[in-house]
Amino acid sequence: MGVQPFVRSVADLSSCIDIALNNSVSISAPEAAKLNDFKAAKRESMRNAVLKAIATIDMRSHKLFALIEVDRSNKVLVESILRIVGQLGQTRDISMLKVLTDDLLSKAAELPKDTEDTIQVPKLPAEIQEDVAADVAELQKCMKVGAYRSAVVICGRILEVALHRKYFEISGNDLLEKAPGTGLGSLVAKIADKGTIIDPGLGNQIHLINQVRIHTVHKKQHAFKPGKQQTQAILLYTMDVLDKLW
Repeated sequence: MGVQPFVRSVADLSSCIDIALNNSVSISAPEAAKLNDFKAAKRESMRNAVLKAIATIDMRSHKLFALIEVDRSNKVLVESILRIVGQLGQTRDISMLKVLTDDLLSKAAELPKDTEDTIQVPKLPAEIQEDVAADVAELQKCMKVGAYRSAVVICGRILEVALHRKYFEISGNDLLEKAPGTGLGSLVAKIADKGTIIDPGLGNQIHLINQVRIHTVHKKQHAFKPGKQQTQAILLYTMDVLDKLW
């Protein structure tokens, strides 16, 4: 019924908005073209990413009507979500978009799953398929019992396995043997150095997952406890990265 693609698109928008906010990007109007102005071009790319994500949400939201046909009790939730989607298209205030998207993430988490609590694992190289499947099975158990910190840690491990495999495929160099402590950011950079282009949006997702994982694992002055919505977004990002790597 298209629930998971819709939830994933909301998580994508949330990521794009965070990046735009962190870089003080306005999406109210395109910047005037300036020759060889790399920073302006980068801001315009961030602006377009937000607008594209909103358009994707609008397109995918129409499939939620099927939930009402299956179960009328979904009507109030779906209509509430569609109202927020409509508001996304009516504002170009980045701060308001952030508020609306956070609200949308919260409501989207209440939607019934396409399949009963099953995480769909993309097709992966045979060498890591079984290992990742075992991690995903553990991840699913963590989500069911609300062990969100553990779930985030597992997502980080899944990405490490996938990126190490990707690097081995393009370089023939097994970093798990030679440099097992290589971080996710370094792995992405090494893959890029070998000429394999990783989409900037995908790189941002990997960075976000890594940052949440680091805050979860390492001791800070204030304990970091990811919530259900944030962990669900990290899970969706992780599966999306696996899907796009191969």
